[in-house]
Amino acid sequence: MRGRTIEARRRFRRTAALVSGAALALLLVGGLPGLVSAAARTWIVGATVISAERPDAGQVLNVLIEGDRIAAVTATLPADAGRNATIVDAKGKYLIPGLMDSHVHLASVPGLAFPMQARHQDLVDAYLRQVPRSFLRYGYTTVVDLIVTDPAPIQAMRAAPAHPDIYDCGGALPVPNGYPTQFAPPELRMALFPNTLFDPIHPEGFPAQVDRAAHSPQTAVQRIRSGEGICVKTFFERGYGRDRNLPVPSADLMRGVVAAAAAAHLPVLLHANNLEAQTFGVDTGVSILAHSMWTW
Repeated sequence: MRGRTIEARRRFRRTAALVSGAALALLLVGGLPGLVSAAARTWIVGATVISAERPDAGQVLNVLIEGDRIAAVTATLPADAGRNATIVDAKGKYLIPGLMDSHVHLASVPGLAFPMQARHQDLVDAYLRQVPRSFLRYGYTTVVDLIVTDPAPIQAMRAAPAHPDIYDCGGALPVPNGYPTQFAPPELRMALFPNTLFDPIHPEGFPAQVDRAAHSPQTAVQRIRSGEGICVKTFFERGYGRDRNLPVPSADLMRGVVAAAAAAHLPVLLHANNLEAQTFGVDTGVSILAHSMWTW
């Protein structure tokens, strides 16, 4: 597990790209009826192959899968292909390497606020069971969850019979009552966001009974690293819609987060959706800006 996580960190630091070339191939359109278990040899025959790294992309090709690896891609099917392998007819379909979605929130149920989720647990449970299957259905074999408020749903998805490879950033690093904590009831915010940071420049809003030393950038990043997180997610968001004038971190605090993450060899992803926020991210040295400027 440790080796797999280290490799994921390397991949994630190199790029937030969508294509993961070593992943098991999946069909973009339609399904693969008869596709056997990952332990067998399987020829996928006659699909149009789409890949950013192949000069013959867009052509009709044949792909051999051995175990969970792509072993060969050929224009002509070997004469003995069916001797020790299952043949899957994929004519008229498209074949792609497994996609990587580097920004997901697996346990967030769109359209259901926290009080509604509490009243409709059956809907929440059904949604969470379907999420990993839906990612696979559309060709995503690797996902990165940037904000984990409750590890139980993520653990259940990893244990499901069919699921993509799931990596995460662990608990995110907001400031007290800042984005996205305002979506949760005030009494639950520290519990849902245990990596909430104490900002010495802006101490207001931090609960007096909570140990400030346990909420420094160093301790928050260490919790993420200890939990096998591969990245650090934090925020500069003053709010939009009904939520306005939310508190944001100081530049000194963010530089502390960047330094702590660098010492742990983790990238820092900053929620930053306008010019002020993205300038803040550049000035403080974060690794990745997690949004485009959709707030102009």
